[in-house]
Amino acid sequence: MKKRWKKSDVALLTLVVLFVVGCEDDTGPVSPGVDPLYPTTIVPLSPADLTALTNELHSRFPRVCSDLDEYGNPVRRNGLCFSTKGVGVDPDAPTAPLVDAAKAKIAEMSDFTGVLDPEGLVVRRIDVSRPTEFSKGFLTIRFENQCYEGLEVLSTQVMAWADSLGLIGVTGRHFLSIHLPKKRISKIIAKQLLAGTEIRWWDAVMREHTYIVEIDSFIDDPVLVIHPLEVIDTIELRYVWQFKVGEGDFYNWHIYIDVITGEFLGTRQLFNT
Repeated sequence: MKKRWKKSDVALLTLVVLFVVGCEDDTGPVSPGVDPLYPTTIVPLSPADLTALTNELHSRFPRVCSDLDEYGNPVRRNGLCFSTKGVGVDPDAPTAPLVDAAKAKIAEMSDFTGVLDPEGLVVRRIDVSRPTEFSKGFLTIRFENQCYEGLEVLSTQVMAWADSLGLIGVTGRHFLSIHLPKKRISKIIAKQLLAGTEIRWWDAVMREHTYIVEIDSFIDDPVLVIHPLEVIDTIELRYVWQFKVGEGDFYNWHIYIDVITGEFLGTRQLFNT
């Protein structure tokens, strides 16, 4: 994806971005890049620290079939662990007690999951796996994205697995602290910055198409969200406007722009091809 600009547009929009506040009244200056705390950045652990933290996880929670990725986030271990440690689940029994127990355990594991309050885990979907010759059966619980100070944090869905004795696996985590500068570019300026963005996509037979964002491409009001952006070997927690753009009811995308720097941060396709 790339953006096409006229020189006059670049000069005008750069000037505007430097002098627009985050509130919708567009008063006061914004100087992108001058806040030393933004964005909040997550860096990988050293091999020694990762090993020590993983050993601590296994020692404190021996029944939980999870390891840690390079950032210290829980990831599910292979299915063999479930088979050896799991005791199964009654597929016809109520799931609420098992879900509550799993949420409580995930919060108890806050040093690894970042979840401080079980109520911060909002269930999106529950699947019951019936016993087979290869598995004793378990619950798969998918939670919604984290909500931080009223903002959705993208890509933070925690997933858990539980049996009749409690939690047996977890993957994903929440972020404990995210720096959110108070001043930001308005959604009006953000739209102007995004106009002209080219979105490339491929259909079912791999033909390439290009959709160009115009001022009238925007659907509904945008929302402020936090977008964990992978940059080389770090994760930057970007404060962004999430717009919906497209045409008709099918060809739609979410498009993201940093509300502090005015950077275009990518798109997410909302339809299948």
